Amino acid sequence: MTLPFDALLQLQQLDQQKIAFQDRLTQVPVEQEQIRQRLDAARQAKTQAQQALDECQKQRRAKEQDVQGHEERLNKLKSRLSEIKTNKEYHAHLAEIDAAKQAQTHAEDEVLALMEQGETFTKQAAQAAKQLAEAEAKAKIEEAALEQERERITGLLEKLEADTGQLEPTIDAGLLKEYRRLHKRWKGSAIVPIQNDCCAGCRLAVPPQLIAEVRRHEKAQYCPHCGRFLYWPHTPVAAQ
Repeated sequence: MTLPFDALLQLQQLDQQKIAFQDRLTQVPVEQEQIRQRLDAARQAKTQAQQALDECQKQRRAKEQDVQGHEERLNKLKSRLSEIKTNKEYHAHLAEIDAAKQAQTHAEDEVLALMEQGETFTKQAAQAAKQLAEAEAKAKIEEAALEQERERITGLLEKLEADTGQLEPTIDAGLLKEYRRLHKRWKGSAIVPIQNDCCAGCRLAVPPQLIAEVRRHEKAQYCPHCGRFLYWPHTPVAAQ
């Protein structure tokens, strides 16, 4: 290829690198948001586990008060036994004492069940707290890495812009304008080689006469199908 057209190929390589880096930069905020979402999920899990534990402890305290109330009532019932005069009243009072004992036993069973639940919820709360701490530590590392990558890519983009600015003045203004049009249309693929007698961009056959023209490198040639610049890939290009 002649030098001006070779410069266009170098320009495309710079532009393609910029596109790749810019695409990567757009992913950084997405990944940062994913990190925040994972943290939010871990925080919510910890909050829910703690709330479950708190509610269980609250219910346990209430049931323990019920047990105490049943015990006090049972003691009062027992203390009244000596005051009962008739056999009928005595048997009725014993039945009432028995019912009070059953209520107390039921309340004590509920306390025991809540104690067991409390042990489970305590473990779950501790696990959720541990997972949150791990998630926060991991997020800190990941966010720092993303920030470093963002800074690195920003620096590379600045250098690519500088290289582009030095290269563009060496290219014919008409060719550069056409290149920019094709670059925009084909998303960075304005200049493509001929491969197996086909345009590498659209994969359609290139007429033999046009291939011969491309191989002579005397002027810019275009694919008759997609309009991209064509070049013959077997000719060495200038060092990048």
